[in-house]
Amino acid sequence: MRARTITAAILLTAMPLIATPRLTVDQLIETALRYSPDINISANQLDASFARKDQADAGYLPQIDALGSVGKQGIKLKDEDLVDDTLFSGTLSATQLIYDFGKTGGSMDAAGFDVDADDAKLQQTISDKIFEIKDAYYTALQSKALIRVDEENVKLNEAQLHRAQRYYEAGIRTKVDVTDAEVNLIQARLGLNNSLYDHRHARVELEKRIGLAPNHGDYTLYREDVEFEKAYDGLPPFEESVDELEKFTYLNRYEIREFKSNIKSKHATIGSIYADYYPGIYANGSYAYQEVDKFRNSTPEQTWQATIDLRWNLFAGFRTDAQVQEARVNMLSAASEYETVRLLAKKNTDDAYLFVLKGRDDVKLNQSLTRAAKEKHEQVEQRYQHGLADYVELQQARQSYIDSLSGIVTAYYEYYISLARLDNAVGR
Repeated sequence: MRARTITAAILLTAMPLIATPRLTVDQLIETALRYSPDINISANQLDASFARKDQADAGYLPQIDALGSVGKQGIKLKDEDLVDDTLFSGTLSATQLIYDFGKTGGSMDAAGFDVDADDAKLQQTISDKIFEIKDAYYTALQSKALIRVDEENVKLNEAQLHRAQRYYEAGIRTKVDVTDAEVNLIQARLGLNNSLYDHRHARVELEKRIGLAPNHGDYTLYREDVEFEKAYDGLPPFEESVDELEKFTYLNRYEIREFKSNIKSKHATIGSIYADYYPGIYANGSYAYQEVDKFRNSTPEQTWQATIDLRWNLFAGFRTDAQVQEARVNMLSAASEYETVRLLAKKNTDDAYLFVLKGRDDVKLNQSLTRAAKEKHEQVEQRYQHGLADYVELQQARQSYIDSLSGIVTAYYEYYISLARLDNAVGR
């Protein structure tokens, strides 16, 4: 009985660890790709595009129709009585396109390029979603790290208030030092409270981008332990050139692929419409059977027919001319949109590249600033304890140190966001 109690206690102790998973950014991305509504919308649009392609492909397949009839029929020949009988008949007909000067083929090509465009659009939506999750994930980690900075600020101000009270009681410092320390402690606690709410807001934003709250909101975010005073030394290397990145963008960004496929689709549509100026050649066949018990002398029991038909609309009220003109305008518009997207992709790549370079420099400079600010704070604190510095100087040094910690935390996670933005811009 005692063993069962111990086992139950161990399980109860372990349950929070099992029920509260630590989620990595890859796990969050996987969840978002499964449940995000905008990805589901793009996937449905791609399915619809495949269905339209199947419809276009049906133009080259035979069209088979069957007709069955049942009813009454009456026949009266001259100088004879009216004869009526129950009618049973069936007809089977088939039509096969032989050649239509590219009308059906153009429609099939256009539908195929539309599938390519919608597939690229889906992939771009996925790429954008991945960036959104990474952005929200690193923002949440940043807000969590800033909580620790504000906790350190509260800790330092609590220590300063305790020290100021002792110095005042000993007659070394004035009452104003105690009052200033109390004010600064309240401000530090207010900053900590704001950071706690900022982190909650960051989690809400992350869950909104995912499309749901993982594990019903009972989760923590995985993070590596970072010694921010050495943050720059642990950054991943970055040696790519902007020219290499631009070339990669033109080849791999899904949005560029989408608009390139749009141009091909519009071009194929022109060929399909232009084929309306020419005839279509079709093979037709039919077979019919009907019961003719009382009408065998006047109605055939079976008939069949096989023909090669030429269908040519010689004049459509200039409709074909207008459709061709519209299709050409649409292709020119698609070409202009393609060039616009290429230029925008280049700009986004260049901007993201510069943000990465700036981010690395920011981390490096903030790291140096943090080390210097920490050293200065320690020096001023020693001077204050020996009566060589006043409270204002001490507070300025302490605030500079806290600001530098906030700066290195912000720069560190902004750098990873800039890397995610660059991957999104180039199509990785």
